Amino acid sequence: MSKSFFILICGYLMCTATMTVYAQTELSVEDSSAIDRTPARVVFLDVTLEDEDPKIRKMALARVTDRNVFKQVALNHKDPEIRKLALAKVTDQSVIRQIALNDTVPEIRKLALAKSTDQSMFRQIVLNDKDPGVRKMALVRLYRSTDQSVFRQIALYDEDSEMRKLVLARITDQSVFKQIALNDKDPEVRKLALARITDQ
Repeated sequence: MSKSFFILICGYLMCTATMTVYAQTELSVEDSSAIDRTPARVVFLDVTLEDEDPKIRKMALARVTDRNVFKQVALNHKDPEIRKLALAKVTDQSVIRQIALNDTVPEIRKLALAKSTDQSMFRQIVLNDKDPGVRKMALVRLYRSTDQSVFRQIALYDEDSEMRKLVLARITDQSVFKQIALNDKDPEVRKLALARITDQ
């Protein structure tokens, strides 16, 4: 084999190898640039919010580490199960308050209540929430309150007899017990109120 022919073959092989490496590099650069243009946080958020398969949405949410994503999902996602999962990762009390007051699912409002210590919010919920279970939980969470006006309003006007029973233990106003003993439509509530009357 002549020296010039040997050099020619070596050059061809080196050129082929270089082109192969270059092609592979181009492919990997193209793939990575697509990811770079769409940060992982945005990908996970988009999949969590938009994918039609609930299993994939949950999988995407499990990969999220950005607290802002959890907030957005907990506040806005159409799937209650996804909102629950996101809420578990939320620590921002302003977001938790919004969820406790406004989420359409009572169970999620309860979960938000359990993550809060906002006594003013508990008072608002115990008086206004439409779900008896949520109101009961808010009443239990009002452990610091001495606001007899709130307790009086519940005892006299709440539509749920269980709520009226529960709140009797928090009331100190004898006039309220007398009014309930005379007027409440539930015999059990009247009985409990009568037992609390000490002013003869």
